[in-house]
Amino acid sequence: MPVAAYDIDAEGKSRPIAPDDPQTGTRWVHWDRNDPELAPWARQHMPEQALQALLETETRPRLLSFDGGLVLILRGVNLNPGQMADDMVSLRMWLRGDLLVTCRIRKVFAIDAIRAEADQGQLPATAPALMARIVYELSQRIERETEDLEDRVDDIEELMFEDPSHADLEALPRLRRAVIRLRRFVVPQAAALGAAAAYPGLTEPVRHSLRDSADEAARAVELLDAARDRLASAAEHVELNRASELGRNSYVLSVVAAIFLPLGFLTGLFGVNVAGMPGTGEPMAFWMLTAGMVAVGVVVALVLRWLRLY
Repeated sequence: MPVAAYDIDAEGKSRPIAPDDPQTGTRWVHWDRNDPELAPWARQHMPEQALQALLETETRPRLLSFDGGLVLILRGVNLNPGQMADDMVSLRMWLRGDLLVTCRIRKVFAIDAIRAEADQGQLPATAPALMARIVYELSQRIERETEDLEDRVDDIEELMFEDPSHADLEALPRLRRAVIRLRRFVVPQAAALGAAAAYPGLTEPVRHSLRDSADEAARAVELLDAARDRLASAAEHVELNRASELGRNSYVLSVVAAIFLPLGFLTGLFGVNVAGMPGTGEPMAFWMLTAGMVAVGVVVALVLRWLRLY
């Protein structure tokens, strides 16, 4: 059985139906791709090529046309509990005449919003208008997710430039991955929606709605491109800070090593256990050597300072 099925009259009043009931007005049937009843039912209502497009395992957003109908394959943000929003969910749609068939693999919250309107008895009166309404809900959620990513990038940049040592550096790779994964599908989705808006036979209000959704997808791409570049710049800034800090630490160690180099030579020289070493019979020899080494260290430090090596 489908997840949901409705018939819609000319005034937009919707009522739930069984998928094999005689059709009255516009019909919308929403299926789960893994439902074993989908293929037998679909073969009676759509071309085989359209069914295969709906049943594909891996998809990317695109528009296909078969026998006077269109297949529109889109992606939406994943709002399912415990899953990442950038792991986008697929929604496949078949539109021909007054029949709209939608198919999902994982739950699509945009469809749930439309079903809530259907349960109240009110939906767009035509199948193309209903498709445009679903597309609008998908686009709105993508836009919100994209804007949320932009805000998170703003927060990281602000924190990084105010106090790099306390920046949430672990969030950088997560955000970059989210941007890349969203952009992977939003770019072809903008093109698919643009093609859908130009599909022949659609009314001007439907075209306008689809064009608006295509513009929203294009804007989302621009925001994702900007976020990608800003995150790359932030990562470069982090690497430069780390390299600079490492260089400073290495320089300090080099200066310390330069000071202690002659002192190490002296301790090695006076540590040999051979006859004839000066001071072996002098009680103050240890303190005299220590004072001499301190003096040598001070002189070396002053010479390095004079040479502006630190």
